Amino acid sequence: MCEDVRGSADRQTQGRNKARLALCLFSMVVISLVGGVSLGAQTNQFAKNGDAYAQGAVASIGASPSQDLKVDWWEINKTISEQLSVNDLGEVIKSLPQAATNGDVVELMRQLNLFVRAGHRHRAAQVIDRLPKDAQASYKNLLSNAADFLIGREEWDLARRFLERAPQAEPGWGCVLIKSWAEKGDPSEIDRWLASRMEKNLSYWLTERLRFRTQMRTEGELLDILANEVKAHPTDLARARRYVHTVETVGNKFKLDWMGDICKPVLAFECYQLGTEVSPRSPRAAISLFERALSLPFNDQDKKLLHESIRRLANFLFSDWEKAWRDWTKLELARSYKADDQASKAQPIIEELTAAYPYGLPDLSLSKLAGLVQAGSGARVIEGRIVKAEAKNAASGEYWFTRAEYYAGRNEKAKAVEAYERALELTPFVVKGEDDMGHQRLRVLLSYVNFLGGPARNPEAKHLLLREFEESRLDTRYADRLVNRMIDDQKIYALFFGAETGRLWDYLTAQLQWGWTESRLLMRMVDALPIAERDLFWTRAEKLAATADPTRAYILGEVMVSNEAHVSAIPLLKDAIQRLVTDNEKERATHELYRAYIKTNNWRAAEEMWPSLHYGMRPDASPETLGEISVAAAKAQAPDEAMRFWRAKANLDRVDFRYLSDLAQLGLKERLRSFYQHLAIDDPESWAPSAALQLLQ
Repeated sequence: MCEDVRGSADRQTQGRNKARLALCLFSMVVISLVGGVSLGAQTNQFAKNGDAYAQGAVASIGASPSQDLKVDWWEINKTISEQLSVNDLGEVIKSLPQAATNGDVVELMRQLNLFVRAGHRHRAAQVIDRLPKDAQASYKNLLSNAADFLIGREEWDLARRFLERAPQAEPGWGCVLIKSWAEKGDPSEIDRWLASRMEKNLSYWLTERLRFRTQMRTEGELLDILANEVKAHPTDLARARRYVHTVETVGNKFKLDWMGDICKPVLAFECYQLGTEVSPRSPRAAISLFERALSLPFNDQDKKLLHESIRRLANFLFSDWEKAWRDWTKLELARSYKADDQASKAQPIIEELTAAYPYGLPDLSLSKLAGLVQAGSGARVIEGRIVKAEAKNAASGEYWFTRAEYYAGRNEKAKAVEAYERALELTPFVVKGEDDMGHQRLRVLLSYVNFLGGPARNPEAKHLLLREFEESRLDTRYADRLVNRMIDDQKIYALFFGAETGRLWDYLTAQLQWGWTESRLLMRMVDALPIAERDLFWTRAEKLAATADPTRAYILGEVMVSNEAHVSAIPLLKDAIQRLVTDNEKERATHELYRAYIKTNNWRAAEEMWPSLHYGMRPDASPETLGEISVAAAKAQAPDEAMRFWRAKANLDRVDFRYLSDLAQLGLKERLRSFYQHLAIDDPESWAPSAALQLLQ
């Protein structure tokens, strides 16, 4: 899958569960929805006019075109795989009509799938040409996945033909197609092709065209065109956002400061939207947009856009929508002032907003910003309120956390550390005897650790986390969260534990069921050991898994397979499959057991598992599985069985040549050549036999 280059503003979630004022409630709703991106913004949506864009953005939140459950590429693929596991591909192809049916998208996709598997490119092209150009929107996912099917098989000409016929298709591997084409193709021709695709699907193909031009180092021309459109239509929100999102795909080479002077969205809410999108790259432009937003009247259309943007998250209602929105916009303006080194302008805004809270204390989500602003402005008005409030809040862990965040913002270490320590003292590991993951305490702890610079940079942060782990109840989810933090990667794990793993074994013992955390932990522990010491490690872990919850056997078996301890993993996984409860866990354990059989060349056991794997796995994985079993049989000196599996694999997909060279090197070259020579006679329309014979030369 291509790296997503569509870009977005930095999405950091904040907020709290209890709101004391509408502002706090509003900030929680907005931040949890968009994480710093404008309300209602969808990064991948572009429209040719502002009204269409605004309507589309609002409608897209929490909604998608109705999808007919029958119209699903993977279901088509799966049905065909099941059909070909019992029927001959050649006979199935013969049963199809010579001329593809016009207009029936689902039937056409089924035929396309079969013709591509058989290697009948000419008939596949005929199917594509009979696709309706105006297919319903509900077919978008089907067509997108079909395009990926073609690209994944490197059917480059068919893929291009398909995308020309189905403009609504948006393949995840579109960039792979363009990259392959660019290796030998004419850049001008490719760019013209992409420009033509943009006429029918601007959002998707603009991104792909920009990606291509960036590789060619000609992206500036395209950005200039988009920038000139913005300048020619200063009130058009759609064009402005399109430009911002496009710039995000190419890094920091293009500045956005000019947009603050040029862009004049009509609605106050639109100014806010655009301001939040430009703020990460240009606080200066954001300032102009937020100031404009606050200067405009907040009318019924603004209220509607705001309401529509948050209503799908929760049914919060504000007694004064305008005040709630203006308070939030002021906060964004203050952040932009601070980012633009104008702390003196941010100062009065922060004072105004925090004054609305009891005792004039800033909300927890505002406290660090308040410290940052006052550190820059030199003022200590809010600090005075915080210190004065101690008398009535000395026993409140939340008060001390707010105080710590304020001093962290000011970067006054001694006062911040004192407040963090008091916050930890007053925030229990477990609330009211119930394991709630220690959410409140964890927030304090991780903020404290980050303030200290993190465990890799500051021994104080490392010792803080170790102290917390030593003092935690190991059977809680809080301990689980701590362990995850300390095993983020192998270097972090080594930093914390090294050879001292006693507490980690205690942790593993305390978990009645094992899951993702325990899997990661076991991987870290075994990776840290020399090969010669791993047998003792496996023996100790097996004792914990024996007769315990089946998830222990499953997780340990999975880790063993990942570390090539296949023989030891097999009995654990067989036991786990018998006792696991959930279908998902059974399916994953079955897959791991299959991997262990393949790695030990136990083709008989793998064959017995194939039906359950075939009907439970991705349909496109079935041919690969048969190829693996074929190679395992060849390695086990069973050439007849190896060829039996290969014939079954070729019946599922004639053009899948994975493992062909492996079998040839294992002594089956001549038998494979004979197989494909006969196939060429039986099916002269397929390109697969000649390609396979060329590979076998």
